[in-house]
Amino acid sequence: MNVKGTTPPKGFKAKKHGGDKRRKIKSQSKVNICAVMGVTSTGAIFHQIAGYSSLSKDDARLVLSDIVPPGATIVTNKGAGYATTLKELGTTHHAYDSRKGRKELAPINSLHSKTKRFMRKFSSVASKNLDRYLC
Repeated sequence: MNVKGTTPPKGFKAKKHGGDKRRKIKSQSKVNICAVMGVTSTGAIFHQIAGYSSLSKDDARLVLSDIVPPGATIVTNKGAGYATTLKELGTTHHAYDSRKGRKELAPINSLHSKTKRFMRKFSSVASKNLDRYLC
């Protein structure tokens, strides 16, 4: 029996190709990776992967404890993970709003911009290999 062109029976939903487009599932390529970047007083640059999405206190403590010496002065944006961690590490912490403190955050913003520009050359880098690209 051919029912092509007729209205479907009541309660019957037509099949749609391509799946449900309303679902908001993040693919692996859309996951943000948090990388802590910085410039030391000697001019040395460091990059360290801290995890996925935003920086938590535990991730910040794990990453910064090896890099930041006690008594250092640290300038950051107002990220929630930095304040308590840097206080525990015995540093002087200056937090600036990323939109208003452009002058103070200029070295980090420049480093971040250059890193993003460098990474754009590689169309897709696997998360497990990201450390190799950043070192």
